[in-house]
Amino acid sequence: MKFSDVETFLTIVETGSFTRAAEKMYLSQSTVSHQIKTLEEELGITLLQRQKGQRDIVLTEKGEAFLSLARRWLELWQDIQALQGPQKHSSLSIGAPRNLLSYTLPPLVKELKSIQSLNLKILSYRSRQVYSAVENREIDVGLAFEQPPQSEHVVSEVLFHERMCLIRLKRDYVTQHSIDPRNLNPKDEIYFPWFPDFVRWHDACWGPNAEHYIEINTSALLPTILDDTRQWMITPISIAKHFESIIPIECLELLMPPPDRTCYKLTCRNPRIQDTHALEIVDSVIESFCENLPWNNNI
Repeated sequence: MKFSDVETFLTIVETGSFTRAAEKMYLSQSTVSHQIKTLEEELGITLLQRQKGQRDIVLTEKGEAFLSLARRWLELWQDIQALQGPQKHSSLSIGAPRNLLSYTLPPLVKELKSIQSLNLKILSYRSRQVYSAVENREIDVGLAFEQPPQSEHVVSEVLFHERMCLIRLKRDYVTQHSIDPRNLNPKDEIYFPWFPDFVRWHDACWGPNAEHYIEINTSALLPTILDDTRQWMITPISIAKHFESIIPIECLELLMPPPDRTCYKLTCRNPRIQDTHALEIVDSVIESFCENLPWNNNI
């Protein structure tokens, strides 16, 4: 089997069509079709169902069985290539939600960028997409806030927890250091549904149909929206500390607080041999970062 034929088959499965696979691989559609035909003839089986008018591909029963073998074959081929000689630079891709990359992890990213032997790629995903990106080997390391599902292909571990706090514009009179959520008016809230456990806590406090001042899904809007001392927002403490240097806010501890926000690291259970060195470097930097978080978890 040719490496290119197996790679094309896996790309078709990943993208869901011959057309999208051809675009991703910078090949003509006829070349992609020819490679699959050659692979099927060599194996003596039909891998993909071809139906007129059907845009997305469908794997045959034999194709489903071959898929896992193809992934293993590709990994073995890449491992063999890695044995041919040491690489001067190791490449690694990291995927994480934009919120995490922008406000919580800049010191970590800066440290990783300074490693000259590491060719680093950093990609932004929604938290729920990080898991599938690791499972499909689109990225080598994933960082996410949601508890990933159990998988035989992906290893997850808790990196750190951080407290949630309330932020609001500073007031001229004597401020509080803590506040009871029951004394807050949800109509003044800038609401961000941070993670499932937070949403459940929030619903228990104010009900699932509570009216908010506004709901957002990006913290970047905060300097524009937070313009009245009556307004308030519950946010992870790392984000609160970030915005303290930008807008005049104060952080208050919540009595009966929501659950902490938890960050998970996701990696493939069986990484490629050529990725081992880069993963060891990144693991060391991440471990050091988590031991010395750049924000104080105490408010």
